[in-house]
Amino acid sequence: MNSMHYRPDVDGLRAVAILFVLLFHAGLGLSGGFVGVDVFFVISGFLITRLIVTELDAGSFCLKTFWARRIGRILPAATVMVLSVLVTGFFLLLPKDYEELGASVITQQAIAANVFFWRHTGYFEGPADMKPLLHTWSLAVEEQFYLLYPWLLVLLHRFGRYAVFAALTALAAASFVASVYGVDHHPAATFFLLPTRAWEMLLGALVSFMPQSRHMNKGASETLSLLALAGILLPASVYDASTPFPGYAASVPCIGAAILIYSNTARLTIVGRALALPPFVAAGLLSYSIYLWHWPIFAYIRYWCPHEIPPWAGVVSLLASMLISWGSYRYIETPLRERARRTARTTVFLAACVSAIAVALAGFAVFYSGGFPHRLPPEAQRYLENATHRESTERTVEQWESGAFPLLGSRAAATQNPDFFIWGDSHSGVVADTVDTLALKLGLTGVIAAEDATIPVPGVANRFSPADTQARRANAAIRFIHDSGVKHVLLIANWQIYAKIDSRFSAMAADPRFERTPAGKELLLQSLDDLCTDLGRRGISVWIMKRIPCQSLDPNKRLATGVMLGSGLPRGISRHQYDRSDGELNTELARLASRHPHVNIVDAAAACFDDDGASIIGDADGSYYRDPDHLSPRGAERFLTPALLPCFRSIKASRQTVGHENSRID
Repeated sequence: MNSMHYRPDVDGLRAVAILFVLLFHAGLGLSGGFVGVDVFFVISGFLITRLIVTELDAGSFCLKTFWARRIGRILPAATVMVLSVLVTGFFLLLPKDYEELGASVITQQAIAANVFFWRHTGYFEGPADMKPLLHTWSLAVEEQFYLLYPWLLVLLHRFGRYAVFAALTALAAASFVASVYGVDHHPAATFFLLPTRAWEMLLGALVSFMPQSRHMNKGASETLSLLALAGILLPASVYDASTPFPGYAASVPCIGAAILIYSNTARLTIVGRALALPPFVAAGLLSYSIYLWHWPIFAYIRYWCPHEIPPWAGVVSLLASMLISWGSYRYIETPLRERARRTARTTVFLAACVSAIAVALAGFAVFYSGGFPHRLPPEAQRYLENATHRESTERTVEQWESGAFPLLGSRAAATQNPDFFIWGDSHSGVVADTVDTLALKLGLTGVIAAEDATIPVPGVANRFSPADTQARRANAAIRFIHDSGVKHVLLIANWQIYAKIDSRFSAMAADPRFERTPAGKELLLQSLDDLCTDLGRRGISVWIMKRIPCQSLDPNKRLATGVMLGSGLPRGISRHQYDRSDGELNTELARLASRHPHVNIVDAAAACFDDDGASIIGDADGSYYRDPDHLSPRGAERFLTPALLPCFRSIKASRQTVGHENSRID
């Protein structure tokens, strides 16, 4: 076991880790600076294990004392930060986001922030970098580790050091394997949860059991130290948000941190002496406070300035973070940590419980109130109302298979063959009200099969929900089309999201037994072409609707903040931005239609732009969007009616033509 002497180089390594995180979050370079968190995990595992095992060897370890020290180290500054974020949110956050902040405060006090953000940071949530307490996920991982790990060491210590080392090695290996597997199959859970992160702290723990490196010659130590530093610096420079993480990618900076700690155990190398310099040590001592305070500052700036933060704003944010962090360290973290050391353990635990309950109750009040919506002027509240569509398209897979689809248009003709069949994902559900109104006026009857994030093409699925369920829905839709005699099929979906490669929603073969080589856009277009060919042989006309402009930011928030700031009605993405994001796939859809005379393209996006080429997201009476890529009932009525009216007039005309021909035959 390495001795318990103070390691200034380890504090210097903390400084490097927090610098990586700061530069990454501030957008000032280091696209992979997030690996600083993993370096922190390795350091924590090393220091905690060294402390516990040393005291176990001396017979002086006490769980209550250990936890009391952890509480004194972590809780005071974190509590003040959380309360400050909660109070600031009252003035800066819109109700829905303030409500979510209240929920995150509750889970943070319950040492479960990582679980909360695993469940609430995804496809249907707002941008993650605007969540003021998102960074507490890593604190929760460490706190959960601190709760469980000491019990394990106490249990294993009686079997000897080699048994402890072997057990920790086995646990680290199992956690790493789970992390590698989870990156591909459960990426969000793998990123946020302890079981797939524990190996990083256990790696640091294993270093504390290694024999001191005094027997290693100086040249080897220096070389090893430099290679280890490169193992930390290189990922911070070349990784980015698209890097599958943690998994194999996290092993490089973690092993680098572990080797760097080990190679400086007996004597400091050149790298170790550099890290032990006073500026690095001072920054390392401030690292916890800096980590606590920097993220909420960045999150609130992004919330009100959601476009890319200019470099000068990033620098100002960094300076503000450093100033507040120094004040937190000087007047909160240090004095209260020392007071906790001198206070009875029972008193420390009681104070921690009272503090956690009080802060959690404050978070509950915010959550229960819905984020105190009456803080806002009525004009702003109107834009934030969650308008619901009149027609519900929700049906179970069993209802799909029995043909029990929702009816649209004239119910009087429901017993006859439907005039049209709408098939798609949540974007098709948005059109239901508008189509129902149009069909009623024209005397048409139709049905709709809509399911969130489900590709309306047979043989294709994604990772959003079980592939077999998606296949059952697709087969049920095809069977209904074939059996009902319907002559017009409308395909409406967020095509672009399925065309992406290596995304949770990327198109993939629904049945792995019939694996296809293309993925994403190629597979989507190939399967869509096959579907159009099949429907064409059956004399069925196909209508494919383009995606409406998908906004880069929440339109309702932008409209509400426009009222609050008195800046007038904001506009959405430009036509140029739309063409850049959707143009390539829209061109492919047009080419597909040109190959099939019975296929038509419905351009719902054309009416969404004003004369200046900016998309319209609302007016004085309300929002046209429900969220960044779904229209509200008002928006659907305004934008979809002119796009769909020619389609349904054509359906009406074709039915009259068929009826006229049948009457002549009679």
